Amino acid sequence: FRSGSLNKRVAGFCYNSNPEFIKGILRGYFDGDGNFVQDDKHHQIRVCSRSKQLIKDMALLINYFDIFGSIKENWVKG
Repeated sequence: FRSGSLNKRVAGFCYNSNPEFIKGILRGYFDGDGNFVQDDKHHQIRVCSRSKQLIKDMALLINYFDIFGSIKENWVKG
């Protein structure tokens, strides 16, 4: 990861790593800035970051496990 919240991204070597390593990256990220929502109408994996590139990188890593979705922006004032 790079420094500065707007500049963060997943390092390139991670994409060629074994599935257990990628799971570890995802686990670590979700422990801090992600969450899961499940109810009768929703099944969501949510990732939060100021870095658009990090969001895209995390989505790509999640795709490795045949989980596909969309990216949505929410602006929070303050």
